[in-house]
Amino acid sequence: MVAPQYRTYADRALRQSNPAARLLLETIERKKSNLAVSVDVTKSSDFLNIIDAVGPYVCLIKAIPLLFARCICILIVSVTQDTY
Repeated sequence: MVAPQYRTYADRALRQSNPAARLLLETIERKKSNLAVSVDVTKSSDFLNIIDAVGPYVCLIKAIPLLFARCICILIVSVTQDTY
């Protein structure tokens, strides 16, 4: 049996019962990257610019909910207004 620290991310994903952990491990394997980025900005435009730039290279983007809450509201309103 292979020690846990030597298993591939794909193998770890197959053995994972937590859906969020499984999805993260599958993403790491698919993107060949275990890099994560923390985006701590208050403007939605800054957030979108950063995730557009780093998205292809990272497996996880983390944002602080309190800072991000205003951005989400702005994005939802913007998308809703553009849709109608």
